[in-house]
Parts: sequence; structure tokens; C-alpha cells
Amino acid sequence: MSELPRLEEKIPALVSQAGPRRLLAVGSLARDLVAPGIADATELTTIPAAGAEKALAEKGHQDMAVIAGELNELTPHGAAQMLSQLRDLYAAWVIVVTDRDAPPAGLTRKDLVGLGFSLLGDAMHGDNPVHVYEFDMATYKTTPDWLNSRYWANPELWDKYRW
Repeated sequence: MSELPRLEEKIPALVSQAGPRRLLAVGSLARDLVAPGIADATELTTIPAAGAEKALAEKGHQDMAVIAGELNELTPHGAAQMLSQLRDLYAAWVIVVTDRDAPPAGLTRKDLVGLGFSLLGDAMHGDNPVHVYEFDMATYKTTPDWLNSRYWANPELWDKYRW
């Protein structure tokens, strides 16, 4: 079995790749993980998971959000609500780090996939294996091939064919 990458290397690489202008770290662990990957022009904001709803409304939209180690402070409903708000309103790209053996706040892999997150990969944080999930608005839903004017009624064809 190949060795898993270190979380301390994976998250900064993702942040560096994205190059966000505004970056949100939910929790001190997330702040420590993203710090090596941010550029000088990046505005970094750190908030705790508890009470995040109010802080998110004050901070507004972010280019990227990273959540690590803070979801356990919330109820399953509260964690799902916070992730949904981040995904829908406050960040174009959301990365969630969860302990592989103990899902945060009772959220299972099915729950996170149900919220639109996909498993980006595994990593090691200390001696603990973790899952890294992402929600990227740019790649979340691709346009299917069948959804184009060739397969639908076109005004150009109204006089040529009878439906």
C-alpha cells in the first residue's frame, strides 16, 4: 500500500493551486493548515464553527473555505446547516477535513456526499488518517451532452417538422 500524503502538505497545495483572494478558515487547525499555502495578497479570515452563522453573514462571500477539526463542536443538524450555508452562500470552493475513523458531528460519508461534497482523497494528520472532501462550484455540475438545442424543439424547425 502506498503511503498517504501528509495533510500539512496537501491542504497548502490545494490553497496554492486555487489562489483565492479571500480565504476562510473554520477553526484554528484549518488556519494552521492553510497558512503555508496562502499568497501575500490573500485575505485570511478565521472563525470558530460554533456561532459561524453570524460570522459568515458578517464576512460575506469567500473564494475558498477550509474546515478542519471544528465540526465535532456542532450537532449533526448544525454541522449540515453550516456546510450547506458555506456551499450555497459563502464560498465557491469548500474543503472539509474529517477523521477517517470518527466522522465529525455524526456526519457520515453518505451525509457529506448528500450535501454535494466529493471525496478528494485521503491524507495523514499526525498518526491519524483523514478524509479530504471538496465542493467546487466550478466542477459540481457539468452540462450533459443531451441538454442542447439538437434534442429540443427549436424555433428554426417549427415550420419544417410536426411534433
